[in-house]
Parts: sequence; structure tokens; C-alpha cells
Amino acid sequence: MAGSRGSRDAHDLELRLLAFYGIGPVTANIFLRELRPFWLKADPEPLPMVAGAVAASVGIDLAQYERKSLTFIRIEAGLIRLRHEHGQRVPVVATQSAVQRQG
Repeated sequence: MAGSRGSRDAHDLELRLLAFYGIGPVTANIFLRELRPFWLKADPEPLPMVAGAVAASVGIDLAQYERKSLTFIRIEAGLIRLRHEHGQRVPVVATQSAVQRQG
């Protein structure tokens, strides 16, 4: 990459990983997600399926967590497992505020 051995930024790092044979977007995302707290340039966007519908269905607002924290990556990984276990039918969990509105 034009005489530079290191990645310029998080996006460049992701592109370099994608250049490896057999590495696709999901694999690169998982790899970089796990390294997010330890590598400055490892900061992939959360997978859209996780950051949107799955997180909302269980009442989690990912924006309230520091994205480079271990807590964030563990929540993100848990949401991915939840989606894999339940497919498109992720159980909806009533949030505290929804329960208070109903009662």
C-alpha cells in the first residue's frame, strides 16, 4: 500500500484483512471486534444486524457503552450468539421503561 507498512486508519486495516484469501467481511469484523480494545486501529462498525434489530429487541442501547471496551465487545458477541440461536425470531424482552408505561 504505497510504501507504508502500517494501516492508515481503521478502514484501511479492514481492507488489508479483506485482501487475504478466504477472509470476508464477517470474519474481518469478528477478528477486529476482538482486538478493538487492544489495537488503536481495530475499530470495526458493529454488524448492522446486531446494532439494530437484535439489540433493540432485547432493550440494549449500544450507544451507552464505550465501543473500545471489553464490555461492548462482549455484549456485541452475545447479541450475535443470540441471533444465531434464534435466527430471525429473536425474543423481545420488555424493557423497564416499557413495563412502567404499561403498569
